[in-house]
Amino acid sequence: MIAEIEEWKQGWKGINLGLRNDEIDYLISMLQEIRSDNDQHFHISSDCRGKPGLGGIQIYVKTKAEEDNMYFTSLAMSPGTEP
Repeated sequence: MIAEIEEWKQGWKGINLGLRNDEIDYLISMLQEIRSDNDQHFHISSDCRGKPGLGGIQIYVKTKAEEDNMYFTSLAMSPGTEP
């Protein structure tokens, strides 16, 4: 897995997360776990080697009282499209 912070305009930042297929399967299973147990959470953590950057990401089920500040967009390419 690799994660990188991308610098955007006006001070905004993006996170690029690259996963192997087996890591995608594991992420899906962890998401299914927290969907079943909303009190649970998990982390995607850095090995903290090399140049300092992103240390970790915590994944949890937000409460209804928490306001959204992000949303999902569509896939970058239509299914079956080759780069």
